[in-house]
Amino acid sequence: MHRTAGEQHFVEFKQLDSGRVLARINCRIEPLAAKVSDTGVFVNDDSGTPRIVRIEIAGENVAHVI
Repeated sequence: MHRTAGEQHFVEFKQLDSGRVLARINCRIEPLAAKVSDTGVFVNDDSGTPRIVRIEIAGENVAHVI
């Protein structure tokens, strides 16, 4: 879920059954030419450890870059 606090943007991950926040990750917003049709999570594992680097959420016209 995308959230803002003043000028800061972050993506928040919640546990579905309890609504408890599991993680909150700072991000920057990258405008896209059109709304995203499918949610996608992009991972980089160059260092040997997978790391989320970009999240696109269906219906939004921005990407959340981490």
